[in-house]
Formats: sequence, C-alpha cells, structure tokens
Amino acid sequence: MTPACLLHGPETTGTGFRAEAADPRSSRRMKLPFPVLLGPLLAAMLSPPAFGDLPLYEQEPFDRITLNAANDSAVLEVEPVDLPGRIVPEKPRPTDRLRIRLLARPGVDYEVPWQAIEKVELFEQMILAEAERLVAAGKLEEAYDYFAFLRQNHAELPGLNEAMETYVYEEAKTAHRAGQFDLALAMLQEVHRRNPGRAGLDKAMGLATSSLIDEYAEQDDHAAIRKLIGNLAERFPGHDVATRWQARLTGEAGKLLVAAREAAAEGRFGDAARLCRNVAAIWPELPGAGQLAEEIHEKYPRVVVAVDAVDALEGFARPASLVDWHGRRRARLHYRALMELTGAGTDGGEYLCPLGRFATEDLGRRLVFDLRPAVGWADSPETWTGYDLSRHLLRLAEASGSGSGTPWSELLARVSVSEVYRVEVDLRRVHVRPERLLQTIVPPLAWPGPPETVPENGPYRPAHHDAGEAVSTVNDRYDGTEPGQPAEVVERAMAPGQAVAGLRAGTVDVIDRLVPWMLPELRKEASRQGAVIAVEPYAFPLVHCLIPNPNSGLTSRRTFRRAMVYGIDRERILNHLLAGHDTPGCEPADGPFLQGYARDPEVIPRAYDPQLAAALVAVARTELAALTAPDASAAVGTEAEPAEVNRAGSATGVKGGAPESQPARGPLVLAHPANPIAHAASTMIQRHLDVAGVAVSLRPLTAEETAGLGLGRFPDGVDLLYAELAAWEPVVDAVRLFGPGGLCSHGSCYLQLGLRRLADAADWPSASAALNAIHRAVHDEVSIIPLWQLTDHYAYRTDLGGVGGRPVSLYQDVEKWRPTFRFLPE
Repeated sequence: MTPACLLHGPETTGTGFRAEAADPRSSRRMKLPFPVLLGPLLAAMLSPPAFGDLPLYEQEPFDRITLNAANDSAVLEVEPVDLPGRIVPEKPRPTDRLRIRLLARPGVDYEVPWQAIEKVELFEQMILAEAERLVAAGKLEEAYDYFAFLRQNHAELPGLNEAMETYVYEEAKTAHRAGQFDLALAMLQEVHRRNPGRAGLDKAMGLATSSLIDEYAEQDDHAAIRKLIGNLAERFPGHDVATRWQARLTGEAGKLLVAAREAAAEGRFGDAARLCRNVAAIWPELPGAGQLAEEIHEKYPRVVVAVDAVDALEGFARPASLVDWHGRRRARLHYRALMELTGAGTDGGEYLCPLGRFATEDLGRRLVFDLRPAVGWADSPETWTGYDLSRHLLRLAEASGSGSGTPWSELLARVSVSEVYRVEVDLRRVHVRPERLLQTIVPPLAWPGPPETVPENGPYRPAHHDAGEAVSTVNDRYDGTEPGQPAEVVERAMAPGQAVAGLRAGTVDVIDRLVPWMLPELRKEASRQGAVIAVEPYAFPLVHCLIPNPNSGLTSRRTFRRAMVYGIDRERILNHLLAGHDTPGCEPADGPFLQGYARDPEVIPRAYDPQLAAALVAVARTELAALTAPDASAAVGTEAEPAEVNRAGSATGVKGGAPESQPARGPLVLAHPANPIAHAASTMIQRHLDVAGVAVSLRPLTAEETAGLGLGRFPDGVDLLYAELAAWEPVVDAVRLFGPGGLCSHGSCYLQLGLRRLADAADWPSASAALNAIHRAVHDEVSIIPLWQLTDHYAYRTDLGGVGGRPVSLYQDVEKWRPTFRFLPE
C-alpha cells in the first residue's frame, strides 16, 4: 500500500464515530454522520492504492489503525500519524482524538477517538515485524534490506537491537554451516558486542574459533592462532578452547626452546637462532625465549634484505656488469675483485684494491700491486700470491684478445712478480682508467673451471638457496671479517609493498632497491623525527634504454629505430614512474652515458612526436618489404653503407642482403629485466608504441638470459631489449658496450672509428673528444634508444648500524653493518 501524510480524526457520538472533514474551499468544517457499522461509502474510502510486489520498506510510509469491535474491527491505512517521538501512548484518554488522513482520501483530515482504536501499527514497527518474520523463516538475505532500512532511518526503534542481534546470530549459524568460519566468528563477535550474556554464545564462539584455528594450523599461521585464542579468552575467560590451544602452542614452543638451548651449547648458533625465530612465531611470550634469542644474537647477528628476485644462478657474479643489477650486488657479497669502484671522483670513479695496495708509476705506464699475504678462497687451503694474479692478468689478456670487448690485451706488455706478493704490470701505453679494466675476480693459480665458478674470496659464501630466498653465511677464510658484522645475510624475494611493510614492522632490515613511485612517501616518512626507516641514494644513476636487435626485421632498420624514439614520450613515462615528484639524478637521457659524462653539445635530442613516429613506421615497413622481395638487391633501402644491410642479411641466413622471412607486422618482442621498475616502464612503452602502430609483446628475462647479457649474448627471439646500463666509466664501458663482443657491436664504421680513438686516448681531453664522437654516432645511427637515467635508492632501518652513505652497490660496506636485536618471527 502506498502511505500518505498525517491526518487528524473524527469525533464520536454514541457507539459510532463522526468524521469532520476540512473543506479546502472553506474555513468551516463539515460534519459527516456515519452509522455504527461501516457502509459501502466508507469501505470505498478506505481502499488504498495497490503497489504490486514492492517490499514494504520501498513503499511510501504509512501507518495501520485497527478499530475496535464496535466498528467491525476495521483496518485503516493512513498517512504516518503525528505522535510525539513516534511513540504510541500506552493509556490515552478516551476523549482524546487522533487526527488521521486516509490513504484513500488524501487531503482530507479526520479525527478518530482513541476509545474507538484497538491497535496502532507504525510503519517502522511493521517493517521490524516483517524482518523478524523473514528471519524466523530463514530468509536472511531478504531480511537484511529491512534491517538496513531501519538502521538508517529508525535507529532508535524499540526492539530493533534485539531483533538485529537474533538476525546476526542466525547469519553466523548459516556461515558456519557453509564453512565460512571467519565470517561466522566476526558475526558472533558482533552479537557479543550487543549482548555479551546471550545464552549459548560462549559455546558458539568456541566452536567457530576452533574451526578457524584448524584452518590456520594447516598453514602454520601461529600469529593468527594466537590472536584468536586471545580474543576468545578476553570475552570468555577460562574458555576450554582457548585453554586447550594455549597449552598446545606453549608445549610446541617449549620443545623448540629446549632444542635451541642444546644447539647454542654445541656452538651451532645458526640453528639456535632459527629455532628461536620459530619459538617467536609460535609463542613469543614463552618465559626465557626472548633472553636466549638475545644471547644468540650477540654471537650470531643476522640481517634480512628484501630484493626484487633471487638469482637462480648460484655462484654467478660479475662485479662490473653493465646490465645485471643482481650480479653486481651479489658479487660484493661473495667476492672481492682486484679493483673495486667505490664512488665518484673528479676524474671518473674512485677505486680501491681490497686485496692489497695499488699504485701507478712511470707516468701511468706501470701498475704496481703489493698484495696482502694469507688471503685465500673458500673450500681451499691455498692462499694467493703474486703468481695467482700474474697468471690471471695473462689469461685476461688472452680472453680480451679473442673478442671480449676489453682492450687489456692491447695494453699489457709485461707482468713480473717479485718477493712473492709484489706484482708489477708494464703497459704499452698510458690508459686514462685502467682500474675499470681490472674489476675482475682472481681465481687460484691452477683453477680449471670457468671464471663464473671461482670459489668465494669475499665476506660471505652461499649456504642455502631456493626460488624465494638465498642465505649467505660468513666465509671463515675471509681476512677482512670485523667483529659484530652479520653472521648471516638473508636475501628474500618480496613485492615492493610487502618489503616496505616488513621494513616498518622490523622483519626486514634493508630494501635493496625501492620502486621510484613509492620513494616520495618513504622519503617523507624517513624525514620525520624518530623515524624507524632511512632512505639513501646509490652513488651512480643507471641509464635506461632500449637496445634493438640488429638482425630482427624492423629493428634492423634505422628508420624504424628513429620512429621508436619519436613514438615514446620519455618525459611523461619518467614522470609517471616518479609519481610526479622531482628526484635528483632522474631525467630524460639522450645517449648511453650519464648526463655530463660524455655528450656532444651539438646533438639535439629527438622530441616526442607520435605523428612523425607513425609515418616513419610506415616508411620502415615499406623499406623492409622492398628488402625482402624476391627480386630485391643488396642496394635496396640504403639508409647506411651496404655493409650494414649485408650484416643483417647474413645474420638471418639470406643471400644478397635480403632477409628471407622477417615479419613486418607481427608483434615485436620486448624483453625486460624481471623487476617492477623495468616491467612498469615496458608496459607504458608498449602502450606508446601501439599509438604509433607498432604492436609489442612483453617478456621478462630469465636468469640465464641476464647472465648471457654480461657475455654480450642477445636473447633469442627478442626484438627489443630493455636495459639498465651501469656505464659509469665511459672511457672503458663504451668499448664494452659497442665494441666486439658487446650488446651493440653492430655500429657503423664511424662508431668503430670513435671507439678506436677512445682506446688510443692517453689523456682526458683526447678521451672526451672521442666520447663526443661516439655519442654523435650513436645518436645518428640510433644504435640504442635512450629513455632516461634513474637514481636508485635503498632503504634500511635506522637501528641497523653502519649502513649509511652512497654506496655503488648495497654490500659495499657490509662488514660494517651492525644488526640490532629484535625478537620477531619470520
């Protein structure tokens, strides 16, 4: 029925009642006599309009008045009556009248004496009664909307809280029968909040809690179990479910604590520390557990480092890798190179020889190493001497002479050893930065295996490794160990948000690499007084770029490579990565080297122009189609010298310089490092190139492919490679990148000439001129597609001592780290 407005009522005469209607055309009232029994006219007046199947709460509000037997117990549906507080008086005076307005006669007021009224049902009371009926019938979903209406519009309605309590209790029973134990428990907790003394509530909560604990026990989620036990014991002290599970957990933790004491007594502090962490996970309040864990920490400190991914290639480390972030980080953890880059200086980088003293003599024509004695390798009784180093330098010259991209073979003239530990290296000519060429790991003299399998000579050695975690423990043969340094370093693969949450909670000590879009928030948090985290930049930015495959259809065409430069809005993508904040050291790049290191001032960077990009894509496809035509000649599409076309043709196994079956319109494969930054950037690049008419599919690099990049191997089946270049010493890294064996060794004769001049440079002015020429050639040929340079940051807890500064890689000063004890589960 459709409710209407409030009415005023009739006056009584004898056993019947009289209605007084207000005539809207006159200020006087009309007296309308009615018999004791309602006649046909009144029945018609009382017939309300129909509203179909609308739920009661969706109808216009109305009240229902039931008259007494003297009036045939007639039921009047009226507009909501005007009652103080919408409360029906319990004992109204018989002479009082209730003013009403019938739904069937809107606009006409009537007065009904209270003595003629048997019952008044308010609209909200009828909705509550219907809700209670639905609950009793098990129609809980239908009842929900009724209760929602009442809570929003009549929250103070008498009886509503009791009815809702019953409703929530029934919902809890239904959820428990459906196996939704967490939902059932949440609803029972709401019932407890409304009525803690409800009969049977303790038993119901115990049953739901027990069922939910069984699920968490299968997952070894002891923290959740402890919380459930605590919540139940708080509401019902001494509850048998809480008591039983507490005894079970404390018993398990007690056994582990005994085992931890035994391991510590036997000197197995790593095992003891692990057992103490398990105790903390199960029942941290166990008496004596925290004290024992702190005693073990003093003997066996430990740090947890959150990383993007754990490298699956154990033992594979390249300290001077141009493209492998994880390889550079792990190299310093497990190895000490002959020369190590430690920071930026006035003339390039600053270097350290961690294995002894290093000096240059004879105006840079002689390198002298005075090695420390008693330096050895893990799992080997040998200690190294000058003969190990001299043999390694000779092998390095042989390798570089076979096309590895380093000019060491051209530099080395003679190596001599004197007094066992002194090595003198004579050079054929002066090189402006020979230290960069010697960022290499020295193996034992008679080491038979490949360089990547050299035994560790650094502060740590691998102990445990799986897909999500790599554990390294102290190398007993390392002579640089300092008291108090971490005895164990745990690298754990974690998503960015998970890593930040762990850092705040104290379960993570260091985050190796922050994603730039979270950097503004974390830097703001770190700047607050008493902050528990700190954020620091690394010493050098990385240059992010795309490296095209010169032997893969469209990307072999310079026209297409230019199209990609015009088709990628570098500034917009970089701004998105930085979350709209300016970060020092982060800016669009126009070449393969850091801004200010090597840049021809006459080179004008190409601006974003999607229309020009689309036009160049069309031209490149036309060129490729002509080149792949059956009657194509080697001279078709001469965008560079014929040698460039011939190289692309021979690499694809064709004759006459024309690829046999290179698709011009299939999606290009863009491979990127398996980290969140490269993935996010590659996804946006994919969208921008799609606007230019270039379809691109994304593929993360595998660990094997990443390792192969360090050897100059372009991944199979890849058209574009997203690279994060650490070309921090351009005088050396330009040759490693564009020279023989490099990832971009397909340059023209102009680029190769620049590399030759750079290799011959004996001073910084000559090197600078050669680098400018290389920059210009790379720009003209679009050997790479520059994107931006990005300064990466790491974060750590402020209670971890010895971590500050601007390291080149995370573990540069790992021996100085001093972990603080925290009794926390994993």
